[in-house]
Amino acid sequence: MSKIEWGKHVNKHYSGVSHGVLYPDGKSGVPWDGLISVSKSLAGEDSEPIYADGEKVLDIPKPRELSATIKAYTYPDEFLPFDGYESYKDIAEIGEQTPYDTFSFSYRSLINGGPHYKIHIFFNLTATPAEVDHNTIGDEVEPIEFAWDVVGKPVELPKTALRPSSYMTIDSRVLDKSPSIKKDILSALYGDDKKDPSIHRFLEVLTGEKLFREGFVVVEQNDVEWTLCGPDHLIYESDGEWVVTDSNATVYEDGTFLIIDDT
Repeated sequence: MSKIEWGKHVNKHYSGVSHGVLYPDGKSGVPWDGLISVSKSLAGEDSEPIYADGEKVLDIPKPRELSATIKAYTYPDEFLPFDGYESYKDIAEIGEQTPYDTFSFSYRSLINGGPHYKIHIFFNLTATPAEVDHNTIGDEVEPIEFAWDVVGKPVELPKTALRPSSYMTIDSRVLDKSPSIKKDILSALYGDDKKDPSIHRFLEVLTGEKLFREGFVVVEQNDVEWTLCGPDHLIYESDGEWVVTDSNATVYEDGTFLIIDDT
């Protein structure tokens, strides 16, 4: 046992909003400059209380829906359809249109002021624009602020026991531990010399075999004992036995086996 000490573990705080990217459904991502803020919240009942014999015995958590508000001084042209506009013969933008497609969105916030950062990713969003005021120009010129309330449709993550979600974050310090995965994720989100950014490509990386297999490490202790290290969802205990899933293994007739890390 050790005594709790305060002040030694305050090692991260978050600030800023930058590197915004709009991902129209089925299309390549485009930069979203001019972001001011992104506010997110969870709506819905927190839990359902259960009573027995006149006393509260249990709280059953209920799923809640994530929503967010995006504020910006400007937005990419590709966002116009989600703001309720449709182009007419490349001359005019006709308002009061109903957007039928969804979009995804990502941005960064700094950890401890940088250089590390957290990537925030929203999936399958629809937007409701807030009221916009156009005022006369006086002694001080203030740019117009745009705002949209957005809600998302959750995406499923195969091979996990996680509930579908419309929001996730990625810590760059975690990515630094796996340069190969980091390269694939950043390429999918931001593009590279060969491929455009794509939220669908990002999900393919996130649920692909490479990510799920990477991390198997065999530590040999002696001739008869060894340790297999890996992610909790691939190595776990069941009824007193250790189970390894999704491994690239070959079992031989004499009962020995070979585990290969082919990542």
